[in-house]
Amino acid sequence: MRIMVCQMGGCAGKEVREIKMSITEKLIQKYDVNLVACMELNFNWSKVNSLANLASWLDQEERETRSITAHNTQEQNELFSRHQPGGTGMVCQSEFVQYARKASVDPRGLGRWCSRQFFCNPNHVARIVVAYRTCHAKPKGIRTIYQQQLRYIQTHGINCSPVELFNRDLIKQIKEWRNPGNGSYLQWT
Repeated sequence: MRIMVCQMGGCAGKEVREIKMSITEKLIQKYDVNLVACMELNFNWSKVNSLANLASWLDQEERETRSITAHNTQEQNELFSRHQPGGTGMVCQSEFVQYARKASVDPRGLGRWCSRQFFCNPNHVARIVVAYRTCHAKPKGIRTIYQQQLRYIQTHGINCSPVELFNRDLIKQIKEWRNPGNGSYLQWT
């Protein structure tokens, strides 16, 4: 299995997305990649047709694919565009698809991570997680991922920083995922 991790730095604009995905596709083909994990897609998936997904951004050439994405679903405002800082996604393809099982996303709906279970024997399950944590700095822009998560924290009366909430929530989530015989991979920036 070959996994490629991409810090995308934003794909909301069509022209930029096409360039980045073209480069990603070339790397997938060159290295025969089975799974692509992406951070910072900066894309609001609720603003597009339900058939549009991360896999649809790739030139699939008759390959079967499975994809999962997570973005902030807590701030659904008609004023917001397709550009939304943060978000994660994962695409698996080729022979790896047959082992892809249950997918899940950040339960708070903040788009901080998404994951998928993989197995051919239910007694030996692996979970691959792609996560994106905000930095410790406190960016001032209203739409930054830090400010999005800070608004969530304030709205819900939680007493911590976005970084602390991320760490606490992901540790809790991993503990819930872990069962005897299960494995977890964690990939983040």
